[in-house]
Amino acid sequence: MNGAILDLAVAIPHHYVSHEELARARDVEVDKYQQGLGCEEMAICGPGEDTVTLAAEAAWRLFEHHPEARERVGLCVVGTESGVDAAKPVAIYVHRLLGLPPNCRAFEVKHACYGATAALQMASAWVQQHPKRLALVIASDIARYERGSAGEPTQGAGAVAMLVGKAEERDALLQLSPISGAFASDVYDFWRPPYQSEALVKGKYSMNCYLEGLQGAYEDYCRQAGDEPTPDYLLYHVPFPAMARKAHRRMSDLRGLSEDLYLDDLERRVEPALWANRKIGNVYSGSLYLALAGLCERKGAHLIGRRVALFSYGSGSCSEYFTGRFGEGIYRFHRHLHSVLEARTEVDVDQYELLHDASLKMERNHSFQPALPHQGQAFTFLGIRDHERCYRQNFAEDAVALSNARPTALHHTRPFQRA
Repeated sequence: MNGAILDLAVAIPHHYVSHEELARARDVEVDKYQQGLGCEEMAICGPGEDTVTLAAEAAWRLFEHHPEARERVGLCVVGTESGVDAAKPVAIYVHRLLGLPPNCRAFEVKHACYGATAALQMASAWVQQHPKRLALVIASDIARYERGSAGEPTQGAGAVAMLVGKAEERDALLQLSPISGAFASDVYDFWRPPYQSEALVKGKYSMNCYLEGLQGAYEDYCRQAGDEPTPDYLLYHVPFPAMARKAHRRMSDLRGLSEDLYLDDLERRVEPALWANRKIGNVYSGSLYLALAGLCERKGAHLIGRRVALFSYGSGSCSEYFTGRFGEGIYRFHRHLHSVLEARTEVDVDQYELLHDASLKMERNHSFQPALPHQGQAFTFLGIRDHERCYRQNFAEDAVALSNARPTALHHTRPFQRA
């Protein structure tokens, strides 16, 4: 039996700008963003928010509902392409902020948007050898592009944290299949040199590389899996929602579907997962798992027993196509996406630019601000002092209390069982 995702949670920045506002400011037809890209709103990081705080807050949300799980974590891996240090991993900051056990491996995985999937597959294998422990896998990223560039409207930020363990299929939120298809190719479609803060991208070429990776990974999967039932849902890497539509068009061509069947299939098996991505933007390594969270929130218990296929793409490039089956662990999933979206503050384009610039200034040495407001965050990035990043636990007492709190009810399903 392969590992399973037992539960997951999402954290996003506390500000956003609408694509309607952005299009007006950039003198662009709004349909270019809303229809061409499939985007509605874009998450904006302000000062005090970074890859670490997003990662820690997503995991903190998990432990709010599963306080008994924290002491069982023996592996903490963060998949990110917006790490905060060339040597020190995001995972070790998260380890301290969450108070994870000292007998815990903590490290970072990087391969553009594929990093979190590599971490998930590694964690799935690890829990087979450590059936009494849990793995914490977090996808956390901030997508930044040059102001006024073609990539600007595809920015976004957020984190998705997943608890991974060994579970019976009926107890898992998503039981992962041991079969997966992979495809790798050395390309320069999207990259970020170490000497600049914004990424470089060859837009059309990158989309072609994505589709080549999808076909290659899917064909590799089919060679191993043979004739399997058609999955009930398909989730794709979502740099922007319209890319998922393009991906499904390629999958439909491979299956020989007509245009009418493609559109019906798209609406039934792909669109239910994309609503949150439309309102948050590109989460890089987390975009696929944000779609998974969106599907769980939208469909709930309807998913039990249903199969889902997931496609992960990381520029550079590496791709993976894998599947899973939903179990009664879906009852553990705390429907929180609508509430965190509603708790955000909308800003205009001038405010967005100020937040963007202020956030970048925080990445400089001597930017430490001990009184930086935390705006309702669980954790705040205070800046850099003597080349060391400083963080604050805004709800430290609550965080410490997690280890002593009584487990919350899991709605008609059993808590995580020790093997």
